[in-house]
Amino acid sequence: MNAGSKIDFRRRYRRRVLLPGAVILLITAILCGGGLIQAGKGTDELSLMAQKLEVFRALGKAMDELALGQDSVGLCEQCIEEAASPVPDRNWLDANVGFRMFDLYNAHETYILDGRDRPVYASVSRESAAPEAFGRVAPAVSRFVELVRGEAKRPMGRSNLNERLPGSPPEPLVFPPAPGFSDEPLTVHPTVRTAPDVIHSTDLVRIGDRTAVVSVMRMARAPADDHRATAGSPLLLSLRYLDERFLSDAAQQNYLIDARLSDSNEPREGETSAPVTDADGNLLTSILWKPLLGGGVVIHGLLLPAAAMFLVVALLILLMSLKLRRAMKQDEERAGELERAHAELTAKEAQAHHLAYHDVLTGLPNRALFTDNADKALLRARHGEPMAILLLDLDRFKNVNDRFGHLAGDELIREVAGRLSSVIGGRDTVARLGGDEFAILLERGGRAGEIEATLERILTELRQPFQILGNQAHVGVSIGVALAPEFGTDRMELMRKADIALYRAKDEGRDCYRYFTETMDESVQLRATLEAHLREALATGEGLGVHYQPLIDSAGGKVTGLEALLRWEHPEHGCVPPHMFVPVAEETGLIAPLGDWVMKQACAVARAWPKLSIAVNLSPVQFCDEDFAERISGIVRDAGISPHQIELEVTEGVVLDQNETVRGALRRLREAGFRIALDDFGTGYSSLSYLREFEVDRIKIDKSFVQNLGQAIDADAIVTAVVTLGHAMGLQVTAEGVETDAQETFLRSAGCNVLQGFLFAKAMPANELAGSMDGRKRVAAA
Repeated sequence: MNAGSKIDFRRRYRRRVLLPGAVILLITAILCGGGLIQAGKGTDELSLMAQKLEVFRALGKAMDELALGQDSVGLCEQCIEEAASPVPDRNWLDANVGFRMFDLYNAHETYILDGRDRPVYASVSRESAAPEAFGRVAPAVSRFVELVRGEAKRPMGRSNLNERLPGSPPEPLVFPPAPGFSDEPLTVHPTVRTAPDVIHSTDLVRIGDRTAVVSVMRMARAPADDHRATAGSPLLLSLRYLDERFLSDAAQQNYLIDARLSDSNEPREGETSAPVTDADGNLLTSILWKPLLGGGVVIHGLLLPAAAMFLVVALLILLMSLKLRRAMKQDEERAGELERAHAELTAKEAQAHHLAYHDVLTGLPNRALFTDNADKALLRARHGEPMAILLLDLDRFKNVNDRFGHLAGDELIREVAGRLSSVIGGRDTVARLGGDEFAILLERGGRAGEIEATLERILTELRQPFQILGNQAHVGVSIGVALAPEFGTDRMELMRKADIALYRAKDEGRDCYRYFTETMDESVQLRATLEAHLREALATGEGLGVHYQPLIDSAGGKVTGLEALLRWEHPEHGCVPPHMFVPVAEETGLIAPLGDWVMKQACAVARAWPKLSIAVNLSPVQFCDEDFAERISGIVRDAGISPHQIELEVTEGVVLDQNETVRGALRRLREAGFRIALDDFGTGYSSLSYLREFEVDRIKIDKSFVQNLGQAIDADAIVTAVVTLGHAMGLQVTAEGVETDAQETFLRSAGCNVLQGFLFAKAMPANELAGSMDGRKRVAAA
């Protein structure tokens, strides 16, 4: 073996043995390290969850103890008599009520209100105070007085877990099963500890720049449903502020290190936080502390077994590599000069053939080689060997070119070619036809099951992010499939049919594949007919119309707005659904004048109903016009209405779009005063970061979730989670597609702000709105 052969042998040995061995060792190390880190993270997450639950229990305990203190101190007979007396004995009340509540139950402020809610006694920080001191806290606590009097109800229609309101005894809260956590419903029981006949409202409240526990109690020993006692009895009101003493007690009992309160909810390094909210979900402040985490202990305990496993794998790889080295060296010595000469000649011939039939950028077969291979395969298909032609077009490739430049685009094409080649077998052909268009000839994949498996692998591979010149790019691929001999054996005809299927895939959302069917040819003709008739309808105004579906306030049942829905009555085909003609309008450039026409109709209705908001759906294609935002603003301005009355509904794709034209249009519309609603929330990416960036005003829960309420095991939990998320971000939440009373009841209790669906009203022309509104008023009055 000469020196050159020895060098080649070492290279092959490194490539075939040492490199795979190193890769296996690396993967083993990554798996061991990743497993340790994941175990530590899981332990830390459980620790954080447990400590946050302890914080919430501490707040609940503070509320229950304050109410229990009022029960024991303020509901004795003499105390009730003094509270009802025209001239109460302030010294006696100081000693037996105000000061005792401070000493025993940490109540910083205690007030007594007479039957007409006027203050007759006040104690502040264990000092007697004038009754007028109540005026400082009255605005914040008045709603709790109304709850005890029975003059108001909570938005959820029932007492919380720490109080007992008139006609609403505390009841357990039952949550649906959470898949992966528990198969049984979760029940949270009330913790109220007062006597069954004691009526009180207990909650957390914000007073000035401080957060406090508040409890308002009826000073009467009477049955809970005694409305006369509820309406005319004095009230005992106590406040305990969340101060350093509360934090110290909570930290000592629940192991919270360096606990503190913060209104900004901005944890320092090493801190975590828990929100402090009232029973209605309003954020008041946050408690921050340094959590005790057990992840490091878990990692330390598992480190030795993981290291031992790694050493065992390394030893096995070493032994195998030594044996393989001996075997490869023996094979190398048997090679001769004839083989090397033959290899040189073959390489030269292959190079010349490659240059004639392969793409320069990617090295893939070009159109000429693909054509030759397709003709040969189709000849075999005529004798019963099935095959398929796949046409592929990259999604969002233009965005990569626009954002990172053409060099990045070329690099992306090369990366895509490499991934496609790794998926497709040796007998099959992957070719680049030009630009971002590829073609695949599947000779072995003639059966539908094999083809679908290959298609799924292609989609999965190209959905993974690409590292391009130091940047990360995301693209997808749309695929059209034509089968032979089912749909012919002529190459040009099959290519045309695959192209039709490709465009159907793009029409139906991209990043998917579609098989050609005969109905697609018919649909192409139908779309051409629809385009011509739609142009005519836009020119004459005949057949087009806008219907309006009422939006119902969930709390009061009133109509707060209308959603504008486009309708087209075709002279031959009757009512054409929007999902058929809107894509035609988007493809043919008709969406811009069609959208402007709908906006003008909606503005006319908005002017006729100035107290109602009008929701208008926008197509993502409309945002591609540079002057789209200015044109919409001009239509609203010419109509003489405020942009605040118009709510623009966009899909998640618009919010997530990285194109600067789209993002700029959305930003200018919001600056002009239009409100933005995110339609069909939950069916796409549902990105929280983009919700924050674009300051969306409303999210609309897709009707597919609403229709599954009470049927699918996860629908209830998903809807509740979306409502909670929306309210936590300060957004209004609308549920569409409400069709049953059970759905309405659930959505109201979940906290949805606005409801929409056939249960309330179907979409109707503008001239029927007045009659529908009068009908709703008569029903409400009845």
